Amino acid sequence: GRIIGSGGSFVINGGGTFNTLANNLYTGATVVQGGSTLLYTVSQGQGSPATDATAVTLNNGNLVFQGQASTAAPTVGITTFAHGVTVNAGGGTISAQYGTFASPTYNVTMSHAIAGAGPLTINTDATSTITLTAANTISGGVTVSSASTVLTSGSGTIGTGLVTNNGTLQFHNTLTAAGGISGSGNTTVGDGTTS
Repeated sequence: GRIIGSGGSFVINGGGTFNTLANNLYTGATVVQGGSTLLYTVSQGQGSPATDATAVTLNNGNLVFQGQASTAAPTVGITTFAHGVTVNAGGGTISAQYGTFASPTYNVTMSHAIAGAGPLTINTDATSTITLTAANTISGGVTVSSASTVLTSGSGTIGTGLVTNNGTLQFHNTLTAAGGISGSGNTTVGDGTTS
């Protein structure tokens, strides 16, 4: 079924997973808390998640993009998430995983800003990426997990807090990390390694 409505918020709580398989038509914000997961299952050939939800708030919540095989079989699965994300004090995780895609590569672009004071962890499969193209203002720190790849492009920034990079962080623009960068991973700007 579908969720339809306007105003208010749709709250996911209690540690479970809500899979947005339907084309939902609600216009209120989505709040993911209490260890719960908002799962966008995106079919191959589909350019964006199957929902019309607006902004997402994470407060000890997870936002996961997962590929799902279909009759279409592009070389690379690509999704653009065109909604803002706020990470509250409880923290949050954003993940990309290719799931059952025929080709194990899934690239997710976060085209709207990630804000808030909570800590954010970004995870990807070893062959997938998350690209940040907005001027993110999250101040609670961002951790790039081991084997994960995060890119910035256009006006994209990583946030204003400390970045702990244990994976791969690629700035395809000017290196902007106001809070500094630490961690055991590789950070590059264009083709040149910076740390």
